Amino acid sequence: MTFKKYNISLPNMQSNYFHFTSISNLESIRTNGLLPHIGKHAKYIEKTKKVFS
Repeated sequence: MTFKKYNISLPNMQSNYFHFTSISNLESIRTNGLLPHIGKHAKYIEKTKKVFS
């Protein structure tokens, strides 16, 4: 597995989307894509579907 390191600046935060995850999840994300589900760290958040732009 190869990793790229990025320096995030304010313009990046305004024009890009980011997903932070554990290294142990990277192979699954690479194989299956980023699957939509509520993880253990978000189990108490609101559960209605929405899209942010």
